[in-house]
Formats: sequence, structure tokens, C-alpha cells
Amino acid sequence: MTLLQLEYIIAVDTHRSFTEASEHCFVTQPTLSMQIRKLEEELDAQLFDRNHKPVRPTEAGRLIIGQARKVVNAMGRLNEIVGELRNEIPGEISCGIIPTIAPYILPSILQKKNSILPEVRLDVAEETTENIVNRIRHDQLDMGILATPLEEDGLREHPLYYEPFVAFFHQDHPLLAKKRIKSTDISLDDMWLLTDGHCFRDQVINFCGLGGKTAHPGLNYTTGSLDSIVRVVHKSSGYTLLPLLAAEELPEQLKTQIRHFEPPIPVREISIITREDFLKVKLIEKIKKIVLEIVPEKLHSEDDEGERIPILHKND
Repeated sequence: MTLLQLEYIIAVDTHRSFTEASEHCFVTQPTLSMQIRKLEEELDAQLFDRNHKPVRPTEAGRLIIGQARKVVNAMGRLNEIVGELRNEIPGEISCGIIPTIAPYILPSILQKKNSILPEVRLDVAEETTENIVNRIRHDQLDMGILATPLEEDGLREHPLYYEPFVAFFHQDHPLLAKKRIKSTDISLDDMWLLTDGHCFRDQVINFCGLGGKTAHPGLNYTTGSLDSIVRVVHKSSGYTLLPLLAAEELPEQLKTQIRHFEPPIPVREISIITREDFLKVKLIEKIKKIVLEIVPEKLHSEDDEGERIPILHKND
């Protein structure tokens, strides 16, 4: 059994394709297949169901591949430890970021990265919280930027900033008559929400204290884009809640349709998440510094107790 063979079975499990796995590992498919066959013979166990498309691990394969990931990860940690001791910054890091954050901070992160971390390659994937967490657990991502607290075993959270919610109304909505709105003004009756799977949707539902759906008779509209919802509200009816950084990106003529909350203000915590055993501490601190330079200073810390309502990302 070799480390290379373990890397090959992890690649097949990740890509669910021998062809894509061989391309990822920069070897020919016959070479990769032969090495996996040798490992199966040594272990006296079939690791993959090759008749299923896409390829999937057998029951024995899932257990062995899970252990293989731990072994390969542990070997990688040795290099990370040496790099940290030498004050070296790693050459590559992969990051997942949720769609309700990415458009509003990612462009500035990429711009600042070129001056602060020019030697680091940053691979970014825009995905839901669930996918980011799963990919971090399977060592397919190094870190994520998303709403917390998650309270997930095996993950570490590095808080970045605290982002208030605001409301965006159609120009004829009666609540626009108020300078500020209260949490008790909000319900799901004529609110537009993101589709299921987006943590911001769950946060809004938690804030409203309801588990129902929006009431728009004769229409079922699902989207993962806050920009699309803003357009629907502006051209149609009702209202939606937005994170503050998204609201600040709106055209000036639409900002008159925004209303802020009276205290206590609903707010979401945004954090970097990593595995608990993630060792690139210096890199995380540099990325944290970049983000804090981007977001307004007023978001860097929580307000005094009682001034804000922290909203969980899960629909508990």
C-alpha cells in the first residue's frame, strides 16, 4: 500500500470518474486503474462499483476511503507544520463562500490579495453553507466564509464581522411611511425569500418566528439571487430583507426604498470556518485582515447587549 494509491482512490471518490480522477492526478487512466486494482487485491476488497454511472464507492470502499483521507491529510499536516515553523505562506488555498456574501466582498478581496498575498493562489467556489461544510470535512476546501454560528463538531469558527439586516420595500408599500421599522412590523405575508438551501432564507424565517412560505397568490418564484429579488420587489410588490452590504450596493434611486430597524437590530455573524486541525494560521490571519479592511469598521464587533438580535443560520 502506497500514499499514491490512497491519493488515487480519494480522487476517484471525489470526481466519481476514473477519467477525471486520472486527469486530476496527472496520470493516464490505465495507470490509475492498475494501481487501484493492486490496492484492492492487497486489501482483498472491492472499493468501487464500476458498473454504476457515475462510479461510486462500495460499502467497504467508503470506510477505506474515509481512512485514506485521514492518512493523506495527516501527511499534508506535516508539511504545513514545517511551513508554519519557517514562517512560510502556503502557495495555494481553496475557499468556499456563500452567495449572499460573495458579490459584496469577493471583488475587493481579490484586489487586495494581489498586494497582501501576491504569492498565494486563491481558488474560490460560490456555494451553499451545506456544500461548503461538507467539502471542508472531505478536505476538498481549506476554508469557508459564511454565516455562523454553525456549532459543528470538528470545525473552527473565526468571526470576522457582524452584518445588520435592512428591509427593501416596493415604492408603494405602507411601511415606507416609517423612518425606521420594528421587528414586530415584519412578517412573511408579502415577503420575497431566497429558495430553500440558502442560510439567509433560514435566518429571515427565524427572525420572523415563522416556518411558512411567502404569500404570493398565483406565483411560485424561487431564486438564489438577492439581486433578482430586489428587481422583483421594485417592479412588482411586497418587500424583502437584505444584508447591509448588499443594500449598500443598490443604485442610489433604490436606496430611498430601504428602511433600517430600530434596536434591537437583527444581525448575522460572518466568519471564516476551517477544520479544527487546520494549521495555516498565519494565512487565515492575513485573509481576516483583508476582509476587515473591506467592511465598514462599525461592523467589526457586536453592539452592546440588547442593541442587536443575533440570527442563527439554521431553521431551528
